[in-house]
This record gives sequence, C-alpha cells and structure tokens, in this order.
Amino acid sequence: MTATKQPNLLQRVSQLVQERMGEDVTGHDWWHVERVRTMALRLATREGSGDRLVIELAALIHDLEDHKFGGSDERIPATVRSVLKPLGADQAVIDTDFLQEFDAEWTGER
Repeated sequence: MTATKQPNLLQRVSQLVQERMGEDVTGHDWWHVERVRTMALRLATREGSGDRLVIELAALIHDLEDHKFGGSDERIPATVRSVLKPLGADQAVIDTDFLQEFDAEWTGER
C-alpha cells in the first residue's frame, strides 16, 4: 500500500483527528498525535521496514479508542472503519489489523 494510490487520505485523516482531538486538555491533543506520527515515521525510516501508510495512519488514529478516555481495543476495528471508509481509504487499508501490525512491526514478530 502506498500513499500515492490514496493521495489525500493522510491529509483527510489528519484533519479529522485534529478536529476531534484539537481541544483535548489531557496531553493527548493534536500536538501529541503529531509527535507520535513524527517519531513513528522516524523509526520506520531508521528500521527500513514497514508500510509507511499503515504506520502513519496508526500513529494518527492511535488515541481515538484510548482506554484512558473510555475507548477499548475491541472497538478499534469499528473505529478504524468509521474513520477511514468515509475518507475514501482502499478496502485493504480499512481491513488492516492496526494493533497486530503495530505489535508485529515493533516487536519483530513478523
């Protein structure tokens, strides 16, 4: 998967997340998400592996179902679908198991 196949997807997801989390006062605001995205992409570059589109999307949406704010891991797939589908993401991206991808990528268990 590449961002070039879905040229505006990252921009649209960024905008949606910024709107949802922009006013957060717990430290999980847009700037937190932006720092996570920057670090995730930096690590992906350093490691030389991973699907950068999936990594960046996971970084962007990682707190939308955070348990500290009433979210749950069980709702992550539904949240991913509800965010990505209306924004025009390819079905393969929507069907990505973001938790599994993240865990496997950073623990080396691929």
